[in-house]
Amino acid sequence: TMAIASDSIGMTMLLRIPNVVADIVICYLIFTLLSKHYGYKVSAIFAGIYGVCPIFFTMSTTYGDPFSISLAFVIGMLMFMMNKNHIGAISMYTLSILFSYDMIILLPLVVAYDVYYIVKDKKNILPIVLTSLGAIAVIYLTALPFTISFMSGENPNQGIFMVFTRFFDYFDSNVLITNNTRSEERRVGK
Repeated sequence: TMAIASDSIGMTMLLRIPNVVADIVICYLIFTLLSKHYGYKVSAIFAGIYGVCPIFFTMSTTYGDPFSISLAFVIGMLMFMMNKNHIGAISMYTLSILFSYDMIILLPLVVAYDVYYIVKDKKNILPIVLTSLGAIAVIYLTALPFTISFMSGENPNQGIFMVFTRFFDYFDSNVLITNNTRSEERRVGK
């Protein structure tokens, strides 16, 4: 068999296929989501605007950023929210976080949605709470292999909570999420 070199154009194109497919799925989801309320013309215009907007395809094809995959799950989450499918909405949100940690920005929206439907109908408490706990477990277990080396003898005090410490450090040092001066000082090394 012939191995594909890591710097080959074939490998580069192969790695970008999921992102391009996600962009096409997003166009379809936008069209489907809006066509129920605004008609086919308006939904086609908005799906087309997303389809020709260069920033999304540039991020997907040039940089290989998985943001478009995560955005497809966010739009799926919105569709589940509009259909009042609580388990599907939380599941889609969990998948979006697994592809891009930046989607944690939407956590207040998801929590407000869950609290609203728990208050509105008490029968929703058990499914929403169980799905939310399952989502936290999935995110924790998925991140565990990437932080297991940090849980060794170097940082014995943090132990199993190192996953959450690593998440916090990521968000604290991300300028797009927070404008915290501590993160600027940490990145500069002061």
